[in-house]
Amino acid sequence: MSDERRKPRGLVTPQYEDRGIFKNGVISLPVWLMPRYGRTHRGDIVISGHYRTEQDGMLPIECVFSGRRIPYAQPLKEFVKRSVDRFSKPGAHAVPIHVNGAWRYRFDLREDGWQDRIRQFMVAQWMYVGPNGKQQIIGEPVIRPSARRAPAAGALQPQSRARATEAQR
Repeated sequence: MSDERRKPRGLVTPQYEDRGIFKNGVISLPVWLMPRYGRTHRGDIVISGHYRTEQDGMLPIECVFSGRRIPYAQPLKEFVKRSVDRFSKPGAHAVPIHVNGAWRYRFDLREDGWQDRIRQFMVAQWMYVGPNGKQQIIGEPVIRPSARRAPAAGALQPQSRARATEAQR
């Protein structure tokens, strides 16, 4: 079983954790989150939502917040719930956010023996417009083995957000 190969929690460094979660690189993706939550068998937080493709339109997605990013996800869960309850139009049940992370798939075995492929997005950082109208950048950039202190390419950073705001003026 894979659990036997895991390091004890106290020995897992942020670099080791990110190397396991973000094996195939990091991309940015706009998603619409819904107030449907769950947890994986490892205790990771899962928030359901949708993302858009040009070919297929809106597709379901599970955004997974794992490891050291779990504590950051609790305020996001509460924000999604409050936003859907207070600000959504009738029939709209999702909150737009922007996420940085990596794709992963999980497979569910159906009763008929076939498997369903579920899209999961392992989230490193996310950005949304908070209740005060300001952009909130939350989470941690992915730590790469070759750049221990430098954030991953495409990481959301307050400096780049300030420059983007100035460019819009």
